[in-house]
Amino acid sequence: MDKFEKFVQSVDYMIQLTEEHALSWEDKQDYFSRPMWLRNFATVHLTLPRAVGKTSYINKRARCADAVIVHNQEMKSQYKNSCARIFIPHELNQLGRGCGRVGFNRVYVDEPRLVFNQWFSKDDLMAVFGGVSNPSVCANMIIMLGT
Repeated sequence: MDKFEKFVQSVDYMIQLTEEHALSWEDKQDYFSRPMWLRNFATVHLTLPRAVGKTSYINKRARCADAVIVHNQEMKSQYKNSCARIFIPHELNQLGRGCGRVGFNRVYVDEPRLVFNQWFSKDDLMAVFGGVSNPSVCANMIIMLGT
């Protein structure tokens, strides 16, 4: 097994553990706001160095029911072959406006250190996909790969 395959297997395992943990708390979900639920029970944040395969992993795993958040247009072009919906943070303001309910299975954040800034924070991400910014938008899991 090569280094990238080991990386993929490791990230997959962490996501699986988080999904299992969230399911074990599912009956208590009503006690938490949706953003708090996402942050505490349905978020995987792996702090990983540059050039280990994060973007390749997301390209390999992101499905049509998923979203990917990147920091700029150039990075967005790295996902041109993905059927997932790719966003830059400022594009999230329009998500769900005028088109009914928008649900995502997973939301991948490629290199959070570059995505989150003074105008868009981790709390903003949780608000968008937890339905606070727009009740018609939701996600089941947040996966952040990078510093």
